[in-house]
Amino acid sequence: MLLGRTSLLLFPTIFLLPLVSQASFETEVRPLLVKHCYDCHGDEQNPKGGVNLEKVRSADDALKDRAIWGSVLDKVESLQMPPPKGKVQPTMEERQQILRWIKTLAALPDPALGTKDPGKPVLRRLTRLEYNNTVRDLFGLRNDIFMFPERLPVDDPEFAPAAGKMPKSTTITVREYGLKYPVLLPEAGLPGDSRAEH
Repeated sequence: MLLGRTSLLLFPTIFLLPLVSQASFETEVRPLLVKHCYDCHGDEQNPKGGVNLEKVRSADDALKDRAIWGSVLDKVESLQMPPPKGKVQPTMEERQQILRWIKTLAALPDPALGTKDPGKPVLRRLTRLEYNNTVRDLFGLRNDIFMFPERLPVDDPEFAPAAGKMPKSTTITVREYGLKYPVLLPEAGLPGDSRAEH
């Protein structure tokens, strides 16, 4: 169960962000921009702060000019825009709607780079060694969780990759296959990994 939760936590935005569509821009975002932003940032000749949002008429236009959206996100999220002294302020739901759309836009591949959308990421299962190391790192443990009879023992006290300390040479002894060594769950284990799976 931990593996499923961990995987979902690592990639939350990938699963929750829908694609930016022309329809969502036209029906959800542009009306909010017209209502709250165009008075100051809709003037073709002299937009305030040099930001003209009126020139963005579609989702494709927004993708072509992605640079301004980071600034828009910062200003809307920090409640700096629209200016707090303004009479008409967007509701928190309207702000969240604009922020969600900008975050979705930012997650898409940049068309200027000519990259294709890779689609949804393929989640692969951690190998038992990766799972063991992940749990060790999360809890700051020194010992393995499960028994790994194929793991080579390193007896050199100067061998400390985590501390950036490596000796000129190290000694690796041979452990009899299946020999027990100190672990947290000596009677538990995970099935072996298929060598051809990945």
